[in-house]
Amino acid sequence: MKLRSNILFFSGFQLFSNPNHGFSFPTIRHEPNTNRRGKGMAWIVNGLKPLKCFCIATVVSSLLLTSRMVIAIDVTERLEIAKQYYILGDYEQTVAELEKIISALHKIKISEKIEAYKYLAFGYIALGDLEKGKKMFERVLRLNPDMVLNPVLISPKIIQIFEEAKNELMEEGEEYKMSAPISVSPLVSSSNQKMAVLPFRNTSKREEYNWLGEAIADALVDGLRNIEYFIIIDRPYIKKTIKNLNINLSSRTIENELPKIGRYLVTNIIIVGSYQLLEDNIRIIAKFVEVETGKIIFSTKVSGKLQDLFVLQDQMYEAVLANLNLNGYKQLNKKILQPKPSDITPYKYYITGLENYYLSSPQGYMDAVTQFENALKLDERYALAWSGLAQAYAAWGFYKEQRGEESSELYEKAFEAGKKAAGLNPKFTEVYRALAFCYLQIGDFDNAKKEAMRALSHNSLDAESWEILALTNPTGDENWALDKLKKAIELNPRLYSAHIAIGNFYTSKKKYDDALLHYNEAFKINPLSEEVYYVNMGVVYKNQSNYDEAIRHFQKALALNPNCSAAYNNLGIVYHLRKDLKMAIDNYHLAIKANPRSIGARLNIAKALLEIDRTEEAVTELKEALKYNPQDFQEEEIKKILDLIKEKK
Repeated sequence: MKLRSNILFFSGFQLFSNPNHGFSFPTIRHEPNTNRRGKGMAWIVNGLKPLKCFCIATVVSSLLLTSRMVIAIDVTERLEIAKQYYILGDYEQTVAELEKIISALHKIKISEKIEAYKYLAFGYIALGDLEKGKKMFERVLRLNPDMVLNPVLISPKIIQIFEEAKNELMEEGEEYKMSAPISVSPLVSSSNQKMAVLPFRNTSKREEYNWLGEAIADALVDGLRNIEYFIIIDRPYIKKTIKNLNINLSSRTIENELPKIGRYLVTNIIIVGSYQLLEDNIRIIAKFVEVETGKIIFSTKVSGKLQDLFVLQDQMYEAVLANLNLNGYKQLNKKILQPKPSDITPYKYYITGLENYYLSSPQGYMDAVTQFENALKLDERYALAWSGLAQAYAAWGFYKEQRGEESSELYEKAFEAGKKAAGLNPKFTEVYRALAFCYLQIGDFDNAKKEAMRALSHNSLDAESWEILALTNPTGDENWALDKLKKAIELNPRLYSAHIAIGNFYTSKKKYDDALLHYNEAFKINPLSEEVYYVNMGVVYKNQSNYDEAIRHFQKALALNPNCSAAYNNLGIVYHLRKDLKMAIDNYHLAIKANPRSIGARLNIAKALLEIDRTEEAVTELKEALKYNPQDFQEEEIKKILDLIKEKK
């Protein structure tokens, strides 16, 4: 596998042209892999393969049954494809796909029929045909009178047409009987409620079961994040917050600290709980607490055998749903969809691996891999452990590649684990997100887009998948990509990498105040991103020709990480702009030493060397850059320079 040079930081003004892949936000870490081009939208356009029935029909009824199954599969596939087109903003193709299957909708499940009409309404309204959109919503409401749309995800224009359709149907009286008004708790009276689930507290003295606190919280999060009414705050960020606030989660007075935690997390609701073990039995209690008032909105408890933990988690989730009174959410899953292992021992290893992964360090990734592998030794069909393994290998590979270290083997292992997970559980969002992340890291934007869209088709609230989709930028429209990044932040305001990407976008547009706003927000969210923060801030100052301030920021980044290739490369550019070629070349050399795959640094040093007639050295650097599989525009630039050198000779 050939790896691409990596762009973690915004490179800002380079001494060579940079017409990116369509428009790629500079936090796209890799450049497009030309070996994988040509796929593009083919998986969507050509995804409908003729369905053939190779059977001898000895019984007519059997043949008819088979025919119906083929039609149903075809309709279901087209529905998924239409939804993918809508995500991409191709509304004409969305409508075209759905109009093809409209006559066959009676052959599929009610839930799929509702989805088809809903997306057809979305498509019509996006294209300006409001009347057709309203008619499709009327069909939706006749099938599900309690249907609601989430204004966090759906535009005000579509919400308005939907409400008009609902009001007109209500006026029809006997022809359309609207069900009783939805009874909802204060939690869901607004569709923009933010929730944070804290690790549950172990009230027993059996420390070997401390991992259960993370496990119970993780399972509850997995269920709640699939409900469109809520935005669930990332657990890794919650853990960092609690650590920064120096709060002891095991304290009996933890509930007194909730207002402070809530203010820091900017959340409406905090879920806290505890569990108690007695021999082989366990009792779990969960409380939903309103941050502003400290009032317990409701509490629930379940108890049973520890070996039945997964059943108890489902019972806890069902009790939560009952208390939330989500009567209008008819497609709600009553059980946690998280893939379950054969027993709780592999689950323990998985949860421990997850906690190590959240540390976001080389040792953390290494320990996570060990724990996930321990889980798989006990249950090789545990999809969640395979998914965790894929994410750990991919993140570890990315960490190493950023530092110019060999990472191809880790990416290969990530792909292997991710595909294994997808084969075991094809409806699990994290699996496709992990694969999308892997493809993004090696610069295969087509497949990264494909897997991100698959993840979103299973959970449209997955912020990280929206971010990955934006970074692949399949439309080539920079505003489209920016819109998707903003959607990711709306779903997860603490997604610091999305803030960095938006900051980079504004830097490229010379909107420096907006850029600084997002860089500062990213740093506030994740102080561990300090190195990235100083490099990107330095680029802003460099682009404003404030070279002294730029140098100061790049040096701060190097104080944190003496092997930061991006900082050295940008320092080289600053000195280059100041006509101090010796200092420029020295820093370019240091950038290449820190990351031999830094094609940008090699191009920059070649240009500097040519300016002082060190032609042979420049040629060597350019040829070396070609070894690292540069982007098309970089390869063209290199070959152009080499041709000019030949002509001069």
